[in-house]
Formats: sequence, C-alpha cells, structure tokens
Amino acid sequence: MVSMHSLTILEEYGYDKKFVDVLQNSNIRNLYPNQVICLKSGLFRGDSFLISTPSGSGKTLIAELAAIFQVTRHRQKCIFLFPLRALVNEKFHLFESRYSQFAIKCVKSTGGQEISLAEFKNANLIFMTYEKFDACLRSFKHYQWISAISLITIDEIHILEKKIRGARLENLVIRLFKNLKEVQFIFLSATIGNPDNFFQWLKNLHRTHNTSPNEHKFHLIHNSTRPIPLNHYIQVAKNKKNAIQQILQSNLAKEGQILIFTNSRKDTQATCDEILKTMKNFSPKQSVQDMLHFIREHYPDESWDSLPQKQYLRHGLAYHHAGLEPYEKKAIELLYINGYTRVLAATTTLSAGINTPSKIVILKNIQVFEKKTSSVKGKSHKKSIYYKKVINCNEFHQICGRAGRAGFDERGFAFILVDNVQEKCWLEDHYFILNPNGKLVPKFQNLASSISLNHEILEEIILLQIYESISMNIFEIQDFVQQTYLFHNFNKNLPLSTIINLEHLDFLSMLKILGEDFSKTALENISGKVVLLDYDAQSNAEFQFQFENQISIPIFKGTSKSNNGNGDHFVMDYLQSLKISLDLHQGVTISNLKNSQIILGEQTKNIGKYPFNHGRKIRFALFLILFGLQNSSSPSQDQQISLVISDRLLDLGYNIEMILSPLQDLCFGAIFPSTVMDRLVGYNVIECQPASNLWNMSQFKCTKLGEICIRSFIFPKDIKFLYDFHEKGKKSMNGFSFSNFLNYIDPLIEEKSGFKFLYLAEYLELWITEVELESIIAKIRVNEGYPIQTTDFLRIIEITVQFLKASTEIVNHFFPKKDGISLNLLITRIKFGVKVDKINGLQTFSYEEVLPIRNKLIGEFNKKS
Repeated sequence: MVSMHSLTILEEYGYDKKFVDVLQNSNIRNLYPNQVICLKSGLFRGDSFLISTPSGSGKTLIAELAAIFQVTRHRQKCIFLFPLRALVNEKFHLFESRYSQFAIKCVKSTGGQEISLAEFKNANLIFMTYEKFDACLRSFKHYQWISAISLITIDEIHILEKKIRGARLENLVIRLFKNLKEVQFIFLSATIGNPDNFFQWLKNLHRTHNTSPNEHKFHLIHNSTRPIPLNHYIQVAKNKKNAIQQILQSNLAKEGQILIFTNSRKDTQATCDEILKTMKNFSPKQSVQDMLHFIREHYPDESWDSLPQKQYLRHGLAYHHAGLEPYEKKAIELLYINGYTRVLAATTTLSAGINTPSKIVILKNIQVFEKKTSSVKGKSHKKSIYYKKVINCNEFHQICGRAGRAGFDERGFAFILVDNVQEKCWLEDHYFILNPNGKLVPKFQNLASSISLNHEILEEIILLQIYESISMNIFEIQDFVQQTYLFHNFNKNLPLSTIINLEHLDFLSMLKILGEDFSKTALENISGKVVLLDYDAQSNAEFQFQFENQISIPIFKGTSKSNNGNGDHFVMDYLQSLKISLDLHQGVTISNLKNSQIILGEQTKNIGKYPFNHGRKIRFALFLILFGLQNSSSPSQDQQISLVISDRLLDLGYNIEMILSPLQDLCFGAIFPSTVMDRLVGYNVIECQPASNLWNMSQFKCTKLGEICIRSFIFPKDIKFLYDFHEKGKKSMNGFSFSNFLNYIDPLIEEKSGFKFLYLAEYLELWITEVELESIIAKIRVNEGYPIQTTDFLRIIEITVQFLKASTEIVNHFFPKKDGISLNLLITRIKFGVKVDKINGLQTFSYEEVLPIRNKLIGEFNKKS
C-alpha cells in the first residue's frame, strides 16, 4: 500500500480549513505522495504540471485543490476540460455539491448545451468539453471571460492521439499557450507511455509563450504505482459464458461491484440475459423499494413501469452502451455509482467515462468492432463493413484500471478472458512487461500526434491559425508547424520545408521520414544522388533519375510465372512496362514506356505561384513507389530495385480509393501539407495577397466564408460544399427546400455520423411533426437495415443543425435576398422536434435533455387540446 499523508498538510500551504473539512466530509481523509509532491513543487504558487499516474491515484483532486485555492484566495476563474459530456456532468455535480454552499458558482457547457455570457462571466468554476471550449476560443473577442481564466485543467490528455479529436486537442493546447500568457496548466492522464517526451513538448510551449517562465515553472509528476493495487488474471476460457458465471458466483457474496466489458452493444444485453439466473440467486445490495425511492427522487416524471431494464434492475443487474437514450444512460450510471446495481455489462466506451466504483473488471474480449465504409463498384451507394480490431495498450489498461477505485476498495481485480494459450501468451507480451520478480507490469503506448492522419483536420488547423492571426505568410505558418507535437517528434536533421512541404517536394527526405515503415534493405539502396537502375526486358535500357525537379521511375504492370522446360525454374514475364513521373512543374503521370502514351494523370504546365498541388496524384504515385520498395525483387544482380506492380493494382477499373487505403496515412504523413494552401484558396476560405514579386512573403488572410467555417466548427471543404448548394439555388424561385438540402448534404451527414440514408428527409419531417421517436427509429431500422439507436438519431439531428446554422450565416451574408429567417425557424424546430406553434420562447437546450423537453412540450399541447 502507498504511504498516506494527513490532510492537515494543506493548511501549512495556506489552504482554508473549512475546505479541508469539505474533503473530510467527502470521505477523503489523506493525501497520496504524488499530491504532496505537487504541493511542495508549487501547486499553490501557479506552477503548471503534467501528471501522468495510474487510475485512482487522485489526479483530479490535485486540480481541485489548485482551483479552490485560486477561486477563494484570488477570486480567479478556473476551467476544467473533459473529452466526454458524461465526465463534464459528473465533475460539475461533484463540485457543485461540495462548494455551492460557499457561494462558489459552478456552470457546465457541452456541445449540445448553451449557456449565457452572463453565466460564464459570473462563474468561478467552468466545466466544458474540449470542443465546446475550442468553439468559445475561436470567438475570443466575443467571450471576454476567457481572459479572466487563471487555471486550465485538461483531463485525459492522451486523447491527443485520436484521429480527429486528438488533432484538434493538440491545436487547442498550442493556442491556449499562445493566447493565455499567465495561466496555470494542469494536464492529467493515466496512460502515457512516453511522459518525458510529451512533457518536454509542453515545457517548450510554456517557455516560448509564458511571459515569466522563470517565475512559474512546469513540472512532471510521473510514476506507475497504483495506490490501490490491481491484480491481473489472464484466463483461458473456451466457454466465456461459464467463466463469467464462475467469477460471479465466487464474488457476489462478497462486497464490491463488478463491471463486465463486451465488444458490442448487442452483447451487453446478451450478457445480462446469460447471467440473470445467477443474479437471481443473490439478494441485491439495495432493495427494490430503495431503488424506487431513488428513481422518484432523481426522475420524478418516471415510474417503475416506464423504466427500461426493470427486469434486470430488480436483481441488481444492468447494461450500458452509447446507444441508450440519454436519460436512461444517466439513470443506469447513477444506480451503479450509488450501489443499487451490483453488476454492469458495458461496452468499452465506459472505460473512459464516469468514476464507476468497481472492485472487479471482467474483459470479455480484447477485440472491438469498428465500422469501415467503402464504395461498391458500379453502384452509387456505399457498404459498411464491421471488422475486429485489437484494442491498444492504453485502452486495455484504461479498462482494467476501472477495478480497485480509491475510497472504495483495498485491492482491485481484472479478469481478462482469452480463447487459447497462444492468445494468452500474445496478450502477456503485448500489454505487459515481466519485471524481475515475475510480475506483469502494464505497458503503455507512446503518445503520438495525429495531425498528419487526416488532411481535412490539417486544413482546418492551418485556416484557424490564419483566422486568429489575422494574416500569415509561409514562414509564419512554418513557425506554427514547428510548435506542434508532430514536429517535436520529427527527425530534427530534416529541413522544415521538407516536413511541411509548402514550397517544394523532396522525395528522398520523404523516404527518410517513412524509414521505419518499410524495408530497411530498400532504404540502404537509396543514397547520394538517388539512382535506381531498372530495365525493360526487350531493350535492356537503363534509367537514371534524380529527386530534384523530376522523378521518373520504370514500373512493370502484371506478372506471371511459367515453367522454363526443366520443371523446376520459374521466370518473370513482364506484361506491360510503365513509367511513373512526378514533375514539380508538370504534375504526375503514369505512361507506357514503349510509346509514351499517358495512362493515368495529365500534364499540367501552369501550376502558377502554388507549386504544391496535385496532392491526390502524388499520393497515388508515392503509393506505387512505396509498394514497390516494400515488395522489391531482383530479377538480376545488376538491378538494385525492381518495382513490380500487379495487374489488379493498376487496373484502371479498380477503385483507386481502395488501392490507396492500406498506405494512405503512411504517404500522407510525409507530404501532408504539400497542397494545404492550394486547397484552402480553392475552397475560398483564404485569399493570397502577393507582396511584390516575393511569393514567400505573400500574406494569406481569412475570407468571410473562412470566418463562417471557423465559427461553425466544420471542415473547410464542407463550408465550400454548403456555399455551392446555395449558389446553385440563388436563381431559383422556389426558395429553400429542406428536402433538397438534406439530399445534397447527405455525403456530409454520412461522413460525420457513419450512416447513409435513403429517406433522411422523411425521418426528420416525422421528427419535427411530433411522431413518437420509437416509431421513427423502428421505421429507420426497417427501411435502412441499420441497428440504429436513439443516441445515433440525436447525433444526426445535431449534425443537421450544425450545417443549417452554417447555411444561415452563408445565406445572410452572401445571398441576403433568400430567406435566412425561415432557416432559423427550421433550426429551432429540428432542435426540439416540435411543430411551429410550440417554439415561442425556446432559446437554449441540451441534446442530453432533448427528449424530456420534447415530451413535455408535446404533453402540454395534448392537455390543451
């Protein structure tokens, strides 16, 4: 067990005794060593911290102590940022219950919840999601309360590795350091494999932007010791149903609650069905009468008969996943937290959610399902394929770490069920390190930047920098890129122009960037002048090419093997000889070596002042080159590298997007910004103002359309998509058609939600004419064949509203003769799902509460009728 320190030490550092009493009344009696180290290191002097310690080690309490000290001693404003709305709600209610009696004003705001500027201004403690605060920061001039912030706590900072949200979070961190000079930062995480590296990046930002870095220091608090020890048991189970039954039977008679993690929504309920009989043999911790009283207290409008899962709840059992209705999720969470349910079956989304007091965690599968959409050849629609993906180290230990929570247990237990011995061995090697004592020690993945994984997010980030800086030239954009965590981890020997590629394309340096991802043997063959030798079987011609202005690489399409007559030797038969060319001034082409006929691409001679376009063609060319390097063969000793490409790969009838898929991210990681500025200009979200004849000093400024894009929190390509819709309809005499709008933006809604609809307009028309939600969901399932849940449909509503709001701004500014007012009316109707005659006076709402509000409005209308 970890040694503890008395809470009285807080008073030695100036903490008010009455707040010490608040902690003691909340069952917090002592401080862990990490918490004391923070006190001694300057927590109350305004120093900043990266705290990378295991789950249950009291990280949030450190931020709580700092915030209460700031608020009560200096009357400052403090903000807490979380990745999930559930976490925002949990921490808000926790702080409000503890400190509202002392006139400490707490407010919360999430993506679907709006509060007034006056509430922000008067608040002492603010709880928000990353995205909601990002949206506020984008309108800094209109949110003066931001300048009053003295402490920012960012929880779950390891979200930075996620593809879209992580890139936005990384950008947010940079902008916070840049815009808020004298702020104390506290970053929290339990799963960072390289805390020293990440800390150094944060420290560099702090040193660069803090006006008094010597006065306020930055500290790393890191260890791997859990205050509540956790035992891992990797159990081979051919029948996982029986294995879970045995674990339950051995532990239900004891104190403590149990979390069972499954890999699908459907399996959560199936698991409840499987163990219901076992649960009936044990009396629930709380009586049904107590549970009913608790439900009436928190949900006065709900009865037992209307409560979902009542057949499980009466036996202390429940299930939880992202598809449940918002109030149902909240009810299940509260019932579990307060001990009314003993066993909860959940998907892995709960692993990063609320503070569930579990003594035992059972991980049923180490694989989760992910959905991938792809085009169907010859058809206009796309198909969705679900495939299994092994959860990464950080997610794995986040799940196991839910067992053994501080203040609830003296020890936690994690049972991981596997199918066979081979899987057990793999799991031990993949997720753990064996220490000298023979104990499994958790192994975490290094935290990495995700900016290079998606070109759309990079476009948004560059646009946002230009927007907040008023104007930027190429060198200033390069300076921003130097501040990213992505650049922090690049090989510093590479020139900046190579990494960000705003000026030229340096293929050799790209190969060095990607060196860890393909054949070392291939890399060894590339040196100096970069000469690759290959030949055409008929002419024996040698080809030499350099990586300065042009790359010309001979490749061979198609292969076949034939017997040479001896029965034991095969030779390569080249069916077609091709050449791929990348020219900075003429574009990218694939042509026939024999007759120079162009097969793919076109020669473009006038790139103008932007020598960095044709990104898709370049990515395709790089794919072919890298594919060849990874699968190189040597038909003769004279050849260093032979690029042999299969018929299927270069068949022009084959879907190029599917060809690109395996190495898209790899190639893009090397050349990601090469076309960013060109695309942003093409979207009309920025404009280039030349400075004399010096293109490098030209200033890029944000256009009005770019400003709308930033405020709407959508990608630049999406705002151009919306603008084109309204421009096409500007001469139409029929006005705005909601159905036409939905049909037009269907690709955007599909991309954001993961669902493609044939009748989306019809379903939303039902929604705003007050058809019961259950009927709409049932209709979608029948017509579309999707296992869609209430939360999924609410997400689609949220996306639709987001695009409609952006459309309203576009209409009001660019097409004032069109009816922007009717769009605002439509937005309000879709928000609440009500008819026109019920929306008077409705201003704000939360998506989490949309159903109760809607039902209440419908109920009131029915009574009047």
